[in-house]
Amino acid sequence: MKHPRTVKEAVLRLKNGMFEEDLKRIKNMKKDKLITIHYGLGKYIRNCFGLWGENQKLIDSSGKKHPDDASFVIIEKLWESLQDG
Repeated sequence: MKHPRTVKEAVLRLKNGMFEEDLKRIKNMKKDKLITIHYGLGKYIRNCFGLWGENQKLIDSSGKKHPDDASFVIIEKLWESLQDG
């Protein structure tokens, strides 16, 4: 499967691939607590979405320069999309 090339694609992939109870847990978190899932979910995003080198387009889409920062942008956008519905 090809890696997502934009933050929006990455968020959609996560929403379609995660268990409903995990999405609900993220939705119910306070935004300032998202850092607590950065190690687990962030690591998954960095490894599975190719942020360690081969997916510069996704890093660029995040507006950041480092894979850690890019993965956190994706987590924040996932959380925001869950707040919307």
